[in-house]
Amino acid sequence: MPLYNLSPSSYLGLSAWFNQYARGSTLLGKQELRAVLSKHGLKPTDSELQSMIDEVSVESNGIGFQAFIDLASEYDGYRDQNKEFAEAFRIYDRSGSGEISKEDLEYCLNKMGNKGASVDAIIAEADRNKDGKIQYDEFVELMKRRL
Repeated sequence: MPLYNLSPSSYLGLSAWFNQYARGSTLLGKQELRAVLSKHGLKPTDSELQSMIDEVSVESNGIGFQAFIDLASEYDGYRDQNKEFAEAFRIYDRSGSGEISKEDLEYCLNKMGNKGASVDAIIAEADRNKDGKIQYDEFVELMKRRL
């Protein structure tokens, strides 16, 4: 998650955690990451910790601040889901009409490598008012069901 998607208080909280556990380093190693997670009742194994590190960092021996933000922001308490939905909708609504047409959806899915996706099925699933397009509220409901 980009830093600009975090609220100022979330950023400050995550920054304080990182600095507390990194102890002057630019990386959180396995043990420091374990300490952060155990504060929140999580007890990951060494292999789970390494998987977390490998997933978000190019450094195999720990995670930097941005990778820590990416990892921590996976928890809903730090994500601004409404902002993410609005940004995603804006991308799919290529014409800026306030709704996603079949053509908009097909174009975006093809660009993302989902050429075999059933555009008609997705629209049928989302389109409550049966106008053949996806309005923002329908898009949000679809995303919440699929996430």
